Amino acid sequence: MNKYKIILSLFVVGLVLSSCEPNKAVYEELDSQATPYSKAETYTLSAADYSTMSKNAEAVATTPSDTAAYKSIASLQSLNNTYKAEDYIPAILSSVFKALGKGSSAMVTYNNFADDTFGDIETYSLSNADYTTISGKPSENGYFTPTASPQSYLPGFLKTKFPDAAEKDYILVSYLYPDAVSKDAMLFFYTGTKWKNADGVTAISGAGYEQMGNPGPGQYGNFSSDFKPVDYLPLYLAIQFPYDKDGATRKIAFKYYGGSNGAYVANATKENGHWNVGTSSQFINNGEKWIFDPTVNYEITSDDYQYLVDYVKNSSTLGAPYLQEGKDDREFYFGANSKYVNFNVIPFYRTDFYDPNNELDGMSEEQVKKVILDRINEAAKLVLEKQFPNSEALVNGIPVYYELFYKTYGSGNISYTVRFLCTGAGEFELQEGQPVEAK
Repeated sequence: MNKYKIILSLFVVGLVLSSCEPNKAVYEELDSQATPYSKAETYTLSAADYSTMSKNAEAVATTPSDTAAYKSIASLQSLNNTYKAEDYIPAILSSVFKALGKGSSAMVTYNNFADDTFGDIETYSLSNADYTTISGKPSENGYFTPTASPQSYLPGFLKTKFPDAAEKDYILVSYLYPDAVSKDAMLFFYTGTKWKNADGVTAISGAGYEQMGNPGPGQYGNFSSDFKPVDYLPLYLAIQFPYDKDGATRKIAFKYYGGSNGAYVANATKENGHWNVGTSSQFINNGEKWIFDPTVNYEITSDDYQYLVDYVKNSSTLGAPYLQEGKDDREFYFGANSKYVNFNVIPFYRTDFYDPNNELDGMSEEQVKKVILDRINEAAKLVLEKQFPNSEALVNGIPVYYELFYKTYGSGNISYTVRFLCTGAGEFELQEGQPVEAK
């Protein structure tokens, strides 16, 4: 009797255990048979993702340069010119979003500190002997000053120092300023005939690294696999540019040691009060795999609005009749306002005050508003032509679209997006049905 009780007990226990621990293989099979669905996702690459991509890149590395590049993916936590986002992020998305199918999209944030804009950046630190080869005050003082600036003297020095430089070569140069304990730095590039400093790029100085601590980047004046730029740059930006508003962008050049000295440039954007040093790109699922979506999303900035104001001001056919007296930050042809970072779309402003040629006479309010939005489409194209003069019509065989986002004042303060197809370098074609209300 006891024997049967024991057997029965074991049988019941087996049932309980099997019910508490469902067969994993069965569920995986069911998952594999589930119908994929579409969804829009956002995703930020993790340290583990960079390690995975580094291993994937290792499998195809064939040269010492390839080896250095794949290793830097994990150590720097950044993709690069050799191993690019469009080639390595799709595999990550396939793993993360297994259930998503055709029509799905993913906006992915990732680091790319070695993009095609700057290529491979060299570093050079001026020695005491170098100053003696530079004529004028730098030679006498052994350092640069505001009146004997590096911008004025270094291009000639670099031309002599690097006679074999090729067009679009970049170099991050470190040099001394008066009473400086550590060196300042500046990024230069070669045009093919001369060296020029790279406008709009802030290089981290020796003092900047020192502020980050020792042990830390301050120990050797650079970042490394132990002290990654992603861990320090957001705070550095917050300290250096405390008054930058949301939407502000900065390019930061920095030194990195990964077995040898190198330099990179981080593209930073301020969002919701915090600095993000990542790049965001969209990927789409075509039903078979994830592919890079080269669509460029851009929000019109205060500087862009001021560009439009100046455009109207300096136009021989527009000019003063569309300007508000005493206000240099707004115009009423497009309606651009750089102070409030929007377009004024209130119809009566145009019909009653800013319609010098009587183009709007007899129109209804809705008709006037359509004219205003059509003009803003023109303005958006002007912004694109200014901001993206080197745009490419195709990326990996995929047509490139540009979507601009802007805000309006009046009639509900609606925000819009307007979509263009890039047809060549600095050339854009407005798509039908534009603009559309932003979601």
